[in-house]
Amino acid sequence: MKLKLPCNGIVKSLLAISLLAMFSSCNSFETPVHTGEKIMSELTKTMRPICLGRLTIEIPDAFVLEHWQYEVDYIKINSVSPPSLNQKAFVAKVDQLEKKLKTSPHKAEGVRMKSKMQLTPERVLFIYRDKENEINLYELESPIWQSNVEYQFKTTTTNKYLDSAINRITQISKSFVAIPNLNPSNAPAGFCLENGVLTDTSKSTEFRGEDISVKGSIENYPGLEFEFSASSTNRKDEDPTLLDRIDQSFNFGDAIGIAIKNSSRFIRKGKRNLNGQSGEEFVLINKLDGEINMDASAEFYGEPNVLNKPYTSLSITYRTPTDSTQTPKSKTLTEKEFVALWDSLLNGIRPRKNSLWGDTSKN
Repeated sequence: MKLKLPCNGIVKSLLAISLLAMFSSCNSFETPVHTGEKIMSELTKTMRPICLGRLTIEIPDAFVLEHWQYEVDYIKINSVSPPSLNQKAFVAKVDQLEKKLKTSPHKAEGVRMKSKMQLTPERVLFIYRDKENEINLYELESPIWQSNVEYQFKTTTTNKYLDSAINRITQISKSFVAIPNLNPSNAPAGFCLENGVLTDTSKSTEFRGEDISVKGSIENYPGLEFEFSASSTNRKDEDPTLLDRIDQSFNFGDAIGIAIKNSSRFIRKGKRNLNGQSGEEFVLINKLDGEINMDASAEFYGEPNVLNKPYTSLSITYRTPTDSTQTPKSKTLTEKEFVALWDSLLNGIRPRKNSLWGDTSKN
């Protein structure tokens, strides 16, 4: 069935979704990097540094960060919000988990619970079957509460790799240090989490992959969203580059693809470097049926087996409000302000001092 333009409300929503799908996963490009012009909107006047993995980035004070995701050495780290009110409440929660595992049936071993290990006086590790009928997979879970910060360290493994997984999650759980109101300039060596750091005092020279991603938004600027991720790996990235993917997306040829292409304008599209890492970026404006969509995305390619040069991705999107229900406090961004915000975010990404983990000759 062919789509007709101009679009009705349903198709307009589809266009927005298509635009997001095309551009939100893309990397960066090359052409004018930073012109030197600085538009000082209220968003870029006051930037604050935050600690993410091995990096420090600067974001506007107004950004509210959410949807944090961490994984270190195949260990998923979940921030529990809200955390337990105090140590006593946390202990009660841990006891409840233990009781549940000891009473949950398992067809081969009676109950799902296999064992409980005391890692430190305050930290435990539960080892249990993944499901009541699963005989090959184990779940390893280490809950942590410290200084009003609560986390869940978790991984899945098989019988064959159980001992290795226990060793990995034990080292990572024991290395966590809560640092409320973390200041990136004096954060200890290690991998930065929200309100904490993973440090490692072992002499291990093995490479350990690290992944972090975070999203954010600003209440007074509805439609403005921010995403950042950094990932270290032992493999070289072989996927199509950002520019390759954006070029492919503009060649769909259907009615929606043609409409988006004809209504889009690149402010920038080309190569860009970040702290010595090569990458690509684009800044795109799309105007269709009275709606304005602004997209900026960049990717910087990391080095295999190097923790302080991860594959790094940054994107911001802005959709102009289209209804009359927004509060009087709602504000809008001009193109110049959008580009200024984008450059401020990119220029604020830098490696943290003392961010290496383990043997510095390897990492």
